Amino acid sequence: MKASQPLVQLNDYLTRYVRVHDYVFNQRPLQKVDHAELLAELENVGNSLEDLSDELAHYLDSSDYKLAANYTTALLNAIRQLTTIVSGLRRKAEHTGKYGFFEYRSDLKKYRELVATYKAHGENLNSVAAKLSPSPGGIQG
Repeated sequence: MKASQPLVQLNDYLTRYVRVHDYVFNQRPLQKVDHAELLAELENVGNSLEDLSDELAHYLDSSDYKLAANYTTALLNAIRQLTTIVSGLRRKAEHTGKYGFFEYRSDLKKYRELVATYKAHGENLNSVAAKLSPSPGGIQG
C-alpha cells in the first residue's frame, strides 16, 4: 500500500461524515428523518476512523503521523458530538426523551467549535497529502 492510500481512505471517511452533516443541517421542515440510519453511519465512520488511525502509523513518518493523528482525533470528536445531536433529535422526534432548545444550542455550539478544530488540523494535514501525492485537492472539509 502506498503511503498516500491511508490519506485517501481518510478523505473517503470525511466525505461520508460530511454527507450526514449536510443531511442533518439542510433538511426541510417536516421532512421525515431516519435517525437510526444516520446514527449507524456515524458509528460506522467513527469506527473506521479509529481503525485507520492505527494504520496511519505504519505509513507516515513521525511528524506526518502526528498531523494525521491530530486531524483524525479532531474529526472523531466532531463525529461524536454530531452523534450526540442526532441522538437528541431522535429522542425528541420519537418522544422517548427530552432534548430542549437550550441543550440543543449548547451541543450545537460545541459541535461548531469541534468542526473548526478538525478543519484547522485538516489545513495542516494537506501539506502531508501534497507531499505524498502531488495531485490537487488534499484533505477536504
